[in-house]
Amino acid sequence: IGDMREAMMNMSREMMKSGLIDEIMEDGLEDALGDVEEEELDEEVNKVIADVMTDKLKGTRVAGSRLPQKQKVAEQEVEAEEEEENDEELMAKYNALRGKA
Repeated sequence: IGDMREAMMNMSREMMKSGLIDEIMEDGLEDALGDVEEEELDEEVNKVIADVMTDKLKGTRVAGSRLPQKQKVAEQEVEAEEEEENDEELMAKYNALRGKA
C-alpha cells in the first residue's frame, strides 16, 4: 500500500509538472504569435502538410499503379471553372439588384 501511495504521489507531481509545462508553452506561443487566430494557424499548418505530402506522394505506386496525378489536376481545373462561373453569376445578380435600386 505504501508503494502504491508513493507511486500515486509521483504520478500526481508529474501530471502537475506536465500541466504547468503545457500552460507555459501555450503562453509562450501566444506571446510569440500575437493575436493570430487558432483557425488561421491550423489552416497554415494544413497547407504546409498538404504541400509536403503532395511532394512526397508524387509518383507513388498504389497496388501496382501510379497515383492519378492528372485526374487531380483536372478536378482542380473543373473546380476553378465552377468557382469562376459562380462568381460571374453572383456579379450578374449584384449588378441587376444595383440597377433596380
